[in-house]
Amino acid sequence: MKAATHKPELKFKGEDVVQVLDLLHSFFSHAAQSAKFSQQLHEIGASTELAEFVKKVIDQDPLDLVADNYNRNLEMIKQTIDVIVQKLFSTHKENIKKAYRVQSEGGLSVYDVILKDRSLESRAPFFDFQDDYEKTELGKQFPLIIRFTREANQDKIQMIKEIELSH
Repeated sequence: MKAATHKPELKFKGEDVVQVLDLLHSFFSHAAQSAKFSQQLHEIGASTELAEFVKKVIDQDPLDLVADNYNRNLEMIKQTIDVIVQKLFSTHKENIKKAYRVQSEGGLSVYDVILKDRSLESRAPFFDFQDDYEKTELGKQFPLIIRFTREANQDKIQMIKEIELSH
């Protein structure tokens, strides 16, 4: 008998989905307009940045194209993870003094958090998130760690960027 597996979900509110869909609609509408404009200019012998990019892709070695796309996708995934973690931190901003994305090695995403109250209760939402995240495919391929740093050690943080806690 196979044990049931728990598949954790990172949940967002309904308005988050609407905002993302609006952004996608805006992005693709702009992309379609840019493509049409580039096509019209190309027909009369002029070029745009988009047309130059298309030419480059056509002329590029297919293996280089695959490697470039792979690297771009990795970067997008890392940025998405940063957005998810920023959303987590913003949700619990009442417990956080400062939060940072810090330098790491080996593909591990590391975040340092300075809490207002260092109690276990204040840390619990972050532990829960990390536990759930580690059980996802994303967490297996792109591990992350949230560390709790004392304010006195703030100057020792090898910060990439401070994470803005939205209101």
